[in-house]
Amino acid sequence: MSSSTIHPVVSVNNIKNFIPLILDSQTEHYNTWAELFVLHCKAYDVFDHLQARDTGTSSSTEKDKDKAKETAPKHTYLESWERIDSIVLQWIYGTKSQDLMHTIMITNTTAYDAWCRLKNLFLDNQAARTITIQNNFFNTRLEQFSTMAEYCQHMKLLYDQLISLGSTVSENQPVLHILTGLTDQYESISLILQ
Repeated sequence: MSSSTIHPVVSVNNIKNFIPLILDSQTEHYNTWAELFVLHCKAYDVFDHLQARDTGTSSSTEKDKDKAKETAPKHTYLESWERIDSIVLQWIYGTKSQDLMHTIMITNTTAYDAWCRLKNLFLDNQAARTITIQNNFFNTRLEQFSTMAEYCQHMKLLYDQLISLGSTVSENQPVLHILTGLTDQYESISLILQ
């Protein structure tokens, strides 16, 4: 038996507490942002708003209807689908730069449509992005950063982005490139580590 409850999505007061990244078209943080966003949506029971909506227009057999009843959630929410979708859409818009928000925003849209526009915007030019990130990865040097920690963190970010784009960078390559990019003062330790 189902009981009506308040949907957990309405309890989120500030999306930036959960997704601290502001996505913009100038940074390479899309994959990290998307992973955080998916995790957040799963945690608040709205992941289905990032997927195509089943409108139920296709005919189904009695067996299919019985199966749907078995897998249906045990609870129902007081909020409408449209209200929940609007909140998820606000989350998407609230974690973007203004320029990027204006690029993807259209009237009468759904969270799923905005999600797809973002994904296409960042991943459609996958080959060009991979080349750009690889070039940055292979040409990054310690002297470009104020600390060793910033240098290593930047190299890890580039490596993660290459992996998420499907690049075949081995696990050893980041370590070797970090060592190669060290300054002369680290030459002896670099040889030992290699």
